[in-house]
Amino acid sequence: TNQPQDAVLLFQQVLAAEPDNQLAEQGYQNALRQLELANRYASGVNALAAQDYRQALELLMGVQSAAPNYRDVDRLLAQVQRALEREELFTVGDTAYRTQQWSTAIQAYEAL
Repeated sequence: TNQPQDAVLLFQQVLAAEPDNQLAEQGYQNALRQLELANRYASGVNALAAQDYRQALELLMGVQSAAPNYRDVDRLLAQVQRALEREELFTVGDTAYRTQQWSTAIQAYEAL
C-alpha cells in the first residue's frame, strides 16, 4: 500500500468531520510532506533507471536535503555521481580521440 497516500486520505476524512481539529491538521500537513518526499524519491529512481542522470541528481538531492537519511538516497546519489563521471570521461575521451589527442584519449578511456 501507499502509506503516505493512505494517511493523507485518512486525515482528509477526519478534517471533513472536524475542520478545527489541530492534531488532524498537523498530521495532514506531515502526511502531505511525506507523500511529496515519496513521489520525489520515486521520480528520482525512475530518472536514474532511464539514465537521465541530471534529473535523477536534482530529484534525489532534493530528497536528501529534505530528509538526509531517507531510504537509500545516499547510495543512489553515489550511483548517479559515478554515472555522471563516466559520462564526462567518455565525452573527454571521445573528443580527444576525434581530435587525435591520443594521450588524453587513452587516459580518459583507461579511467573508464
